[in-house]
Amino acid sequence: MARGGEVMPPRACLTVVRRVSGPEADELAIRCRPPAGAPDAASQAEATYRELTALLTADGASFRDLVGETLHLRDIRRDLPALLAARQPVLAEHGLAYGAAPPVAIQQPPLAPEAAFELTASAVIPRHRAAWSVRDVPAASACGCEGCARTTARLVRGRGQTSLHTSNVYGIGGDAFAQAVNMFEVAERLLDRCGMGFGDVIRTWIYLRDIDRDYEAFNEERTAFFAAQGLDPLPASTGIQAHLCRPDLLIEIEAIAMFRPEPAA
Repeated sequence: MARGGEVMPPRACLTVVRRVSGPEADELAIRCRPPAGAPDAASQAEATYRELTALLTADGASFRDLVGETLHLRDIRRDLPALLAARQPVLAEHGLAYGAAPPVAIQQPPLAPEAAFELTASAVIPRHRAAWSVRDVPAASACGCEGCARTTARLVRGRGQTSLHTSNVYGIGGDAFAQAVNMFEVAERLLDRCGMGFGDVIRTWIYLRDIDRDYEAFNEERTAFFAAQGLDPLPASTGIQAHLCRPDLLIEIEAIAMFRPEPAA
């Protein structure tokens, strides 16, 4: 396992960690690849989550400190239920069954041919926990499906700053344009529930099932929505092709927002 340039003792999983240290917190970017000998998605998931849990524990952290968790699956419809089922008991063993935000899941096959998935995660580990709080805010989701039920925002409050990290924000509709319209409405309501707006969003990731076919329609709605919001500058954004948790879902947005209160006069 490589960790900020330091070579760590090898473990069953191939894990890479990059650390950025700041005055208030350490930020970790983590990638875990399951062990090559694990025969199926469930056993790969169990090994990976045990590795991730051990890594966080060694840093005095837990899943409450994760602000992002993405599963990159080879076959999302076949393997996602097994991964989520294997994840839950590992977290429960550490008292974390209700302390972890739902992960994002996309079909984006890992490079290792034997791997059913890879996991990437981001953690923010505070230096002053007494001044730090974490709250998960569920969204008024687009529909009642299992995927939309995982639509949430993790709200992290530190000293002088609040950050918001969304996951699994979808829209419903018959085409990419209609889904984009609804998706931005869901995201806007979620931000509002957290006391923020799109003016606080600094970064977005857009997952499209067919980026060549649907990007133009999505971008048309995004341009109109951002103009109506009066955003200037616009948040940084990356478009990525990936299948989502249901075949009829064409588009998903993940966002990071930051809020700093104005200093008292």
